Amino acid sequence: MCRFDLYWEEFALGGEFDGDGHRTQRGRWRGDRRADRRALLLGHRRLRVTSDDLMPDRRHETVEEFRTSMVPVRAPVGGRLVRTVDSSPLVMPW
Repeated sequence: MCRFDLYWEEFALGGEFDGDGHRTQRGRWRGDRRADRRALLLGHRRLRVTSDDLMPDRRHETVEEFRTSMVPVRAPVGGRLVRTVDSSPLVMPW
């Protein structure tokens, strides 16, 4: 099982906000690395952001990173997740 702060199922994409504790607490940092591996092995991608990524001078770049990561996925019968590319533009709520 994977947990995310934000998750878009149609894109198999999770977003995580990491405060300073994710960097300064060794056990938490190691747990985050295990969670990243587990998510990846289950077919999910995870983008991590910090408060710096949400500051006015970086916010648009961060949103663009998420937007370009939103590639639709489909699950074949009895198989793994497969990413498909849709050329239609994505409309974001922000």
